[in-house]
Amino acid sequence: MKDVADRCGVSESTVSHVLNNTKFVSAEVRERVLAAMRELNFQGNAHARRLARSRSDFLGLIVSDIENPFLPGLIKAFDQAATRAATTCCSPPPTTKRPAPRSLSAR
Repeated sequence: MKDVADRCGVSESTVSHVLNNTKFVSAEVRERVLAAMRELNFQGNAHARRLARSRSDFLGLIVSDIENPFLPGLIKAFDQAATRAATTCCSPPPTTKRPAPRSLSAR
């Protein structure tokens, strides 16, 4: 955010307000910030966002015995429930065709 703020001559808090729609920012300043974000290919930091809101959408499943025949069904159901709830699991089951969530490193 600092690079975006420096590029358009505003504070980091103004950039944050544009990103999160938390306070009024004039249309002219908002457009300058958005243009700077595009020029710099700005990607938000999800880890920082989670820290700031004291909340995460990650789920984890701890298993004691990976050879237990009950677990593949449990893990699949866990992943499906997480997908329906739009949360992020650490990785998809190996039988799915979708890639591992990019959000683990990008957010």
